[in-house]
Amino acid sequence: MIYKSRNMILYDIEQPKLEYFDPNTGEKKGQIILTKDIRIELLKGQFNIDVPGKKKYFFKECEQPATVWVEKIKEVLDRRSLK
Repeated sequence: MIYKSRNMILYDIEQPKLEYFDPNTGEKKGQIILTKDIRIELLKGQFNIDVPGKKKYFFKECEQPATVWVEKIKEVLDRRSLK
């Protein structure tokens, strides 16, 4: 599988979401709205987010371990009672 490098920002606001950007241009490439329906899968060195009926996203760890991203996303979902 080929991964494109992306910078990510996790937002815990009105509508929790994960946005990802091109690290060279800063251009926003997309976002994942965090709802109770998403599924997060933690694998060695990567994590996946499955948005049922839409798309499955694959993220490979770079600067932060995949476990950190998964924990933070789950914290947001728990706080918002979206688990």
